[in-house]
Amino acid sequence: MILPGLLISLALGCRAVSTLKISGYNDTRGALTQTVTGSVAHPKAGTRLFGFYDLGAGKEGARYLEYQVSQPVYKKVGGVVEFNREYRSPRGTTRFGIIYPPSLPGFSGRDRWTIKLTPVSTNDFGAQFHFSGLKNFGQNTYVEGFFDYNMKPDRIVTEWQVGRRVSGNLFGIIEFRHSGFRREPRGIGVGLEWKFW
Repeated sequence: MILPGLLISLALGCRAVSTLKISGYNDTRGALTQTVTGSVAHPKAGTRLFGFYDLGAGKEGARYLEYQVSQPVYKKVGGVVEFNREYRSPRGTTRFGIIYPPSLPGFSGRDRWTIKLTPVSTNDFGAQFHFSGLKNFGQNTYVEGFFDYNMKPDRIVTEWQVGRRVSGNLFGIIEFRHSGFRREPRGIGVGLEWKFW
């Protein structure tokens, strides 16, 4: 998910703005999860590739992949194409829609907020509304997470975590999790996260 973005950036001859982090959690539902998350953005054109891969273990362990490419079309409003797949399902789903990064008063340029609406999807999975954000509190603490509302099955998936620097690029994290698709919908995850840049 990250390598294609790096190759695209190199092909365009740009200096990419990139992020990469690896996280490991254990949560109260007995789920051990490792996650790789990354993004690559073209600094001038605004094209952005974002993706993550979850590898779970335990009672409800599963593999989940999501990646998206977005492009500003008019001012800050952009088009987005997203692919996601839960590997226990026979196929993935592609979603198409619009994305908007609002500027909120009182937040710095290091903070990120995204609103996304994908009304069209393959496999008749229905529309999805998404909100995500990152708020930094100085150099050592942050709050980050997302909220997804899946309209056709009328289910919510949301995760919000607090991270605190332990040393260098290593952060301790605690995360609230809710998934309307699981038998045990709510859990608290505790773990570590390494930010490469």
